[in-house]
Amino acid sequence: MADPTALLELLRSRDPYERVILVCAGLAPPRVGRHDLVVVWDECLGGGECRGGEPQDEDDAVDGASGAPVGRAGLAARLLHAGARRVEAVACPGGALIISLWARLTPGLVGPYTPGGRHPLRRGEVLRIDAMPLPRRSLLRLGNPPEPPPDGQAGALAALSGLEAEGRTRVDRDALAEISAAGRRLVARDCTSCGVCTAACPERALELILTPGDDEESGRASLRGLVHDLAACRSCGACVEACPVAALAPAGRVSLREAWADRHEVLEVQEVKACDHCGNPHPAREGGLCALCSARRRSPFRAELPAEALAQLPASVVAAIRRSRNPVEDSGEAAGLRSRGAGTGLGRRIPR
Repeated sequence: MADPTALLELLRSRDPYERVILVCAGLAPPRVGRHDLVVVWDECLGGGECRGGEPQDEDDAVDGASGAPVGRAGLAARLLHAGARRVEAVACPGGALIISLWARLTPGLVGPYTPGGRHPLRRGEVLRIDAMPLPRRSLLRLGNPPEPPPDGQAGALAALSGLEAEGRTRVDRDALAEISAAGRRLVARDCTSCGVCTAACPERALELILTPGDDEESGRASLRGLVHDLAACRSCGACVEACPVAALAPAGRVSLREAWADRHEVLEVQEVKACDHCGNPHPAREGGLCALCSARRRSPFRAELPAEALAQLPASVVAAIRRSRNPVEDSGEAAGLRSRGAGTGLGRRIPR
């Protein structure tokens, strides 16, 4: 689907149009009055091809060629929220299905194009979606704040919420339930709260939230939860691939209604305490030190080998590595080391 960002900017920068009329590619734009705006799309509004009256099935009309159903299904709501008072469409039978979905989502505000009763003396604008003019206030960075990210889902949810808050319509929840959201549910098991998944997510759909507790010793947080934002998720799988302990797994699709109503889902909650060394909160089951401080204590010079590598080394080498981590405490062995190094310069301090 074409990117409607420029059209949304245009609508926000001008006085509200009575109608914004969308036209399927290849169809003749109607002649409308000066309070209306005609926008010729660069493809079929239903997402397929305008094939001379051959209808599409409903899945194709909703999903479209882009594979992002909510981007197409939420287009009319975004136009209405940006300033259009009504959205109408001149579409082939293949695009009629998406228009009926728009009308269900925002009753009373969307429908097929209906000619006016009188012949307009002044014609309204006819624009192409791929050649939209840039408003002057956009160049000067004036006017309203920018539209939510133009990926479709964030903008559609914001528009639907805004239309209801303004009292312009009542969103049909049943229609929302028939639209697949872009994201997936996730399940977490044995999460270590390392934060790798939150850093890996390009949409910032995962967040670690700390809840104040009654830890008298540290005064830090006592509970930490991994929260998944269903509306922001795009099913890229970056969090699942990045998790170092394989704690995350996808758990199925969600509808747009679920992403809107149950937006924030808590995946896992665990008790945390402040690290005895650095003070950062970490899972209480790890003990007094967090995993990083524990690793640094085991290997101060950060030269720790994994267990698989240690298993391949000779026993004498493994013993030497362990002695380097733990200072020699036996005075007899320490004295022997000093005596052996006396003639070779080992153990002597080099003057500066």
